[in-house]
Amino acid sequence: MDLSTWNVREYKVESDDDVGFILYRPITHGLRTKHLELSLRLQGAVSTLAEADLTGETPTEERIVAVLASQTEAAEIMARFREELLSGLVVGCRDLTLNDEVPTLKELLVALLSLEDLASELSSHIIEEGSIGEDEGKD
Repeated sequence: MDLSTWNVREYKVESDDDVGFILYRPITHGLRTKHLELSLRLQGAVSTLAEADLTGETPTEERIVAVLASQTEAAEIMARFREELLSGLVVGCRDLTLNDEVPTLKELLVALLSLEDLASELSSHIIEEGSIGEDEGKD
């Protein structure tokens, strides 16, 4: 069966001489919007402290603590979003095993989320692949 008929895409995972694939559906508009909102929130938390540096003001301890708390909260929210994204879009794998067996979808998701770098790379890939490009050939 041709996967494209089901709108399923593949993410290539390589390690030494081994290659496997994680199968996922494209990002939805709802998840894309949520990602944008969370990214803006995280950007706002980071820029608050940077603004004090640009104005030459020395940030107070209270302000630093508040900004760090905001950044920590935003990072935790992004981690939960990544879990929601992968849980909602990953549909399986090909040529990947867990303890020499093909993992169930639940096992695959648990493994992905426990591998921080892979989960981050896959999430970024899914978001980038779902980007809306410029109109081509339209006036």
